[in-house]
Amino acid sequence: MTEMRNYRRIPFHTTATILHDEHLSDCELVEIALRGALLETKEDIPLLLELFIRDFCRENNLTIPRISPEVFKALMTYDWKGNVRELKNTVQELVVFSRNGQIEPESIPGHILAFASLPSIKEESNHDLAEKIAHTEAETIRRVMKIAAGNKSRAAKLLNIPRGTLYYKLDQYGLRNFS
Repeated sequence: MTEMRNYRRIPFHTTATILHDEHLSDCELVEIALRGALLETKEDIPLLLELFIRDFCRENNLTIPRISPEVFKALMTYDWKGNVRELKNTVQELVVFSRNGQIEPESIPGHILAFASLPSIKEESNHDLAEKIAHTEAETIRRVMKIAAGNKSRAAKLLNIPRGTLYYKLDQYGLRNFS
């Protein structure tokens, strides 16, 4: 478990934290300078994206995917109200839903995609919210079932829903090839 040591204040309202993990073969020292809201420091986003993708892929033994220009634009445009934690969680979701070594716009969470106003959203003529939610839910279940190689227990855990609910939704959305 990572243990925080040597926490010290540095002038000019920044904080540096030195992290040390005794279980790692080589000690990792990380200095973090907090410079305000992520919304105000958009130039940090590319570095954080790279860091979060690399770390998540290393922890989960995954190949590092590439980010399409559309995804990068959406992530740079979004007002990260949840700051770095929201960005990190989003990056992890994007990596999980990446396909063929590429993170595509279809993987972007809806609230970020809508905020970024990508052309594909503007050009759509159907704005029925219930239909959009059902489509997004069915697509998410389909992707997770592929990731879980058809294992419904594993898929239910990844989706954070009971297995019975997964069976119901597989039937509801006609995803019979997984049931």
